[in-house]
Amino acid sequence: MAGLAVVSMIIQAVGTVMNAKQQRNAADQTEQIAALNAENTNRVAKYNAKLAEKSALSSEASSQIAAKEAKRQAELRQSRVLALVAASGGSAMDVDIMNIIAGFEEEGDLEARNILYEGTERARTTRAQGQAGVWEAKMSTGVTGYEAKTRASGLRSASVATIMGGASSLAQKYGSMQ
Repeated sequence: MAGLAVVSMIIQAVGTVMNAKQQRNAADQTEQIAALNAENTNRVAKYNAKLAEKSALSSEASSQIAAKEAKRQAELRQSRVLALVAASGGSAMDVDIMNIIAGFEEEGDLEARNILYEGTERARTTRAQGQAGVWEAKMSTGVTGYEAKTRASGLRSASVATIMGGASSLAQKYGSMQ
């Protein structure tokens, strides 16, 4: 009977140690998974920020092209006024004609500046959104890492408690066998 009790004690001790080892492994895996998720989240955020930068550059470039076109259209209107004045036999030096031409020039310049401003603001907003995504990822991974460390710490504590509980149980069961 004593031999069976020793075998039972060994099996219980091995089971306790295996359970504790499994809890330790779960703790390690929890931290590894959190670290991997954090790395992937940060990579995605940085990639999205790069895409945002490309979009911002595209917005700026397209606004520059549109601004040049606005100025070109203003110059065409000025040229048309001069052509009409010349065809009618009028003078390009007439004050009214000069005011009309100056008005078209101011209008074209204002439109071009507005287009450039809007493009710059779109680019700024796009860049800010990309950067906000990077900051959000850093904050999220920080929280996730903290939660993982807390879970891992709990699992490690449970591992120690399992060993202690197993030892206590063995002592209660088999301590009177001496």
